[in-house]
This record gives sequence, C-alpha cells and structure tokens, in this order.
Amino acid sequence: MSDYEKTILPNGLRVIKVPMFHLHSAVAAIYVKAGPRFEPRDRNGIPHFAEHMLFKGTPSHPDPVSISQALAGIGADVNGSTMAEYSEVTLTAHSQHFIEGLDILADMIIRPQFAPVQIERERPVILNEMARDHDDAGEMTDIDELSYALMWPETSYSFCCLGSPDIVKTCTRDDLWGHYQKHYTPGNMVLCITGNYGEAGDIDAHVAELFGSFERPLHRPAAPPPDPQYRPLCFFKNAHTQTVMLKFSHKACAYRDPDLHATFVINDILGGGVSSRLFSILREDRSLVYDISSAPTLFSDVGLIDIITSTTTDSVAPTVDAMIDVTQSLCDGVDERELETYKQRVACHMDILLDNPVDMSEWYGVRELLVEPDELETPEQEAARLRAVTPDDIVRVSRGMFAADGRSLVVLGPCGRGQRRRIRKSLDL
Repeated sequence: MSDYEKTILPNGLRVIKVPMFHLHSAVAAIYVKAGPRFEPRDRNGIPHFAEHMLFKGTPSHPDPVSISQALAGIGADVNGSTMAEYSEVTLTAHSQHFIEGLDILADMIIRPQFAPVQIERERPVILNEMARDHDDAGEMTDIDELSYALMWPETSYSFCCLGSPDIVKTCTRDDLWGHYQKHYTPGNMVLCITGNYGEAGDIDAHVAELFGSFERPLHRPAAPPPDPQYRPLCFFKNAHTQTVMLKFSHKACAYRDPDLHATFVINDILGGGVSSRLFSILREDRSLVYDISSAPTLFSDVGLIDIITSTTTDSVAPTVDAMIDVTQSLCDGVDERELETYKQRVACHMDILLDNPVDMSEWYGVRELLVEPDELETPEQEAARLRAVTPDDIVRVSRGMFAADGRSLVVLGPCGRGQRRRIRKSLDL
C-alpha cells in the first residue's frame, strides 16, 4: 500500500513525500508549471533553453563539469526535460547520499547563474538536439510535433517542446533569465521526494532549510483552451524512407475528466500490448505491420489517444482502414471476459508503479502541479476505479472518442495519390 504526505512551505512550495523504505535509492524531482503551452509564438524555445541552463553552473559549482563531478562523487544522477505544460529536474541517488544530492539539486534550482559564456556554449548543443527532428531542408520530421501542429494549428499546443531554431539562435540572456525568474517561483513548483529518503522529521527539516528562504512573487501561468475540432484532419509529409510512419489520434479526456479511467481501459484494449485488438488484427491477422501500439496523451485541459505504427509503402491505405475498423469495433461493445482481462492488466500496471520511485514521483508530482486536486489519488485508488469500469462505460466513452470529427492522421513517408484519395475517403474528408 502506497502512502504520501503533502505539506506546503510558508513560501508556497508544495512538498510531497512518498516513503518506499525497502529500496536502496531515493528520488527528488522538481516540477515547474512552465512550457511552450504558456508561451507566445515568439518565445517558443525559451522554456527548454532555460531548463538546460539549470545544469550549467551555480556559485558553489561554477560550471557544468563541477556539477557533474559533485554528482558522480556520490553516485547520483540528475536529468531534466521540458514538456508541453511543465519542466522537470529529477535527482536519483543512493539513500546513503540522498541528502548530499538534494543539496546539489536545490543549488541548481535556486541559484543558477545563467552565465553568458555557458549560454553561448549551450546554444549549438540545443540546435544539434533540434536538428535530429528536421530533414536536410530544415523541415520538421518528428511525427508527434507534426500531429500537434495539425490538431492545434493556432494554439501553443502546436509549438515544439524543444523550441523554434530561429528563437534558440537569437534569444538573449535577459530572455532566459526573465523566464526563470517568472516561472521558477515556489508557488508554481512542486517538490516530490520518493524512495528511501530517511526519517520524515530529518527530511522535512532539511527541505525547509534548503527551500524555505526561496522567495519570489507568485506566478501561475494559464493559457486559453484549444479550439474544438469539428472535422477529421489529415496531413501527408513526404520523406525518403522505405517505410511509412503513421500517427492516428483521437481527441479524448484530460487529467480532470471523470471518464479518465474508462479511457485508460479503452486504450489498453485497443493497443496496450501483443494481446490488444490492434496488434491481433493488424499484425497477426492481416500482416500489415510489424508493431503497433496506442497510448494516452494527457494535458490539463485536453487529451488524446494516439495510435502509432509503420508499414510498407503499398499498405498505407489498408493500414488506415484497419485502424478505423478496430477503433469502431470498441463502439459496438466489449464482452465481460475481455474487459476483465484488460482491467486486470491495467490495474496490475498501476501496482507496478509502486516499485519505481521515479514513476511514483511523476505520478504524484505532475498531478499535483497540473490538476491541483483537494486530495491526490493513490495508484491503488486508481486501480480500484479502473476495476469498476463497466461495458456500458466502454461503449459510451468509445462512441464519443472515436467519432469521425475527432480524428487526426499524420502520414510520414512516401504515399501515392491513389492511396491518399482512399485515405481521405476513409476518414470522411
């Protein structure tokens, strides 16, 4: 049974502790409500660049090598990432050295230098990172980013989490420092500590000592919800590849939606593994693909079910037809035996979260940051809700989710005119 404790420091920092004292490791993760979702187009890339600069030096560790050496000396690792609605920095350390690692993490978050020389050294690194998602002509080839741009062309959901190359090339130290000061505020952050972190009183006192004096004006970013979708969407992007990649998305529920648990079960029936309907039909029965899966993508105010696969150039249209057939089959119902199998599978996956302190940190930290519930739901409580999903829930939610006007398809790779016409017709375009 998992348990957690949530406290709020006087400066507004939310602190969540999840004890897992049977482990040898402990994790501390800082989640900041900052990302491209909350930025205008002319600042797309600032959140990602600013997150990189947290690793580039503090007064105590004046350059990235110094930070790396301090972490290596205690066998710890720190990683960062920027998502659509939040940025995160995660420390993983042996329980014996966790306090020392937490000191380094706090130093990086509270006292980054944003030194101009380090900014100029990091600029080409980020551009190289971004180049992996572009072709020789500089056009985007990341299918996720192409999909978001198709579904939300006029909103910040379409902005690449890595940023725009032009903005990364031209942004200044003032741009980056201004973003940091605005968003990295105690009231806009969550600290989640999981694993074998020691005595509760000791860690509470140390967190208060490290973060309690961190003061900055409260800022809670917000963005207007994306425009609704009223028709199916399709985008073809040519690429010189031997296979064609497909991403077939449907608008679904967000973190706060009461149909979230039914959506999780639907996703698993659809494409959650080798026994799923998509894998059984498209690979085993029709031999159209080597691999296929589906996954939920959740934001604070909207969500998706994404199907990802690839196929040969002459099988693109048949693959799209088969994906549509499978999604529509869920609208016709599911028998109790099949439903129980998948509910048990999803519930077991929830239990497996309890074995991983990084997963537990993300579970509690992201939900607290984006949803801000009165009380956080534990994985066990969510597993119970998953087991309560009924066949009627599956039909009701599937019929809303897999309606034609909520579909979006991206085709990345060679696809001839004949297949394109057939695909558009299948999508009701």
